[in-house]
Amino acid sequence: MCERYFVDNSNRTLHGALLDARLLAECYLAMTRGQESLVMELETPAAAAAALAALSVDVSNLIVLRALPDELALHESYLDRMEKEAKGPSLWRRILSPT
Repeated sequence: MCERYFVDNSNRTLHGALLDARLLAECYLAMTRGQESLVMELETPAAAAAALAALSVDVSNLIVLRALPDELALHESYLDRMEKEAKGPSLWRRILSPT
């Protein structure tokens, strides 16, 4: 890290916790230069909902390609092997199975 962030560690002659902590602090400062806060600015739920509502997708133009019978068979055999190794039902089958 010292090399990557151009932190001088030429005085390091032994592996000591105090020196390592100082070098780590200098690396941290180099990594976060210009950052004024440790708080991440995330979108508010209302802003995220508004952005989602602004998206308009015309689903009538979507092309749906159904799996071929041999692809379905391969998928089922994969799930069988996975369930055998896991010694239990897969999440995929639990979700899709009627209860």
